[in-house]
Amino acid sequence: MKRKFSIINIISYSLAEELLAKESIGLPDIIRILGDRPYPMKETVREYLQEMLDRKDKEDKAEEDTAAEQSDKKEEKEEKPAETTTKENEKKE
Repeated sequence: MKRKFSIINIISYSLAEELLAKESIGLPDIIRILGDRPYPMKETVREYLQEMLDRKDKEDKAEEDTAAEQSDKKEEKEEKPAETTTKENEKKE
């Protein structure tokens, strides 16, 4: 019984941490934390969950791409003043 109680505590703690981080969690998060159900899910639910995971992956990738583009633009802006200064110095000479 002690082992079962400690597993429940770990799962409860994991759920609590996830809720503190996100404020709300969906079925994919619950399944990730608790594991698969002891009985099989209906095919439609499984398809729905897969679609949600795919959509989340696409959104995450789009956010990463956007962040990378913004970082590249910032680096380009930082490089331009140095180039301009060098060109201005060459014109003065």
